[in-house]
Amino acid sequence: MRTAARFADLWITQNVGQDPTACAGAPHAEVRRPVALLDEVCARQGREPGTLPRLAVLGYGGERPLSSVETFRDCVGRYAGLGIATLAVLWPRGNQEHTRLAVLEQAAAECLRHRSVP
Repeated sequence: MRTAARFADLWITQNVGQDPTACAGAPHAEVRRPVALLDEVCARQGREPGTLPRLAVLGYGGERPLSSVETFRDCVGRYAGLGIATLAVLWPRGNQEHTRLAVLEQAAAECLRHRSVP
């Protein structure tokens, strides 16, 4: 974390917990804890925590951000609340791949409609 706080242009994290409601509720503690620690380490290293962009990889473990468009939207909002503005979503897999692909396409279209481009 010290190296990231001093030198990184981007910090990447992932939720590897087994909680399938991680996006339906508060992001999993496995994400909240390192984000808080990163903020502390940045401050100790003399870096304003908000100057280090953060990216979260979604879909590991029990996390199911593509269970519905509403779940995805909620997930985006909850991660944004932790200061994580960029998300990478794992390609849908498993026995409902086609359903999840449709959710991914709908969610992506919605995100593109609402993003602001400078």
